[in-house]
Amino acid sequence: MARKYYTETISDVVENLNTAIDTGLSGEEAKKRLAKYGPNSLVSKKKKSMFMRFVDQFKDFMIIAAILSGVVAHEWTDAAIIMIVVILNAVLGVIQEARSEAAIDALKQMATPSAHVRQDNAIVQIPSTELVLYYLKQGTLS
Repeated sequence: MARKYYTETISDVVENLNTAIDTGLSGEEAKKRLAKYGPNSLVSKKKKSMFMRFVDQFKDFMIIAAILSGVVAHEWTDAAIIMIVVILNAVLGVIQEARSEAAIDALKQMATPSAHVRQDNAIVQIPSTELVLYYLKQGTLS
């Protein structure tokens, strides 16, 4: 479990993170920690292909209803109509999902905030992705 730094005194936090209030980290130390812990950004999942998105749309009760309608009741017309509706729904679902993903990607590129940090005894502005992750998930500096 990560440490709850907000419950500790300032001096304890400064000591634990091996930094200083008046000077901050050195540029060298910030680079080392960034290399060690990685950028401060979310990891994106691997994107699905359009075909897999289309296949995922068929994980629905309507498919079973269409099959049962055709097999059990011998209502082939009803089964065909249900399947047409399900296929149209799948196509529209894939299109909407692709548009939503494109919009999210565009927002990610537009909204990279920055942060003011104390580094080498000066206040500098850096992209938030370059904020140094000072501790591991266990909450300890290694």
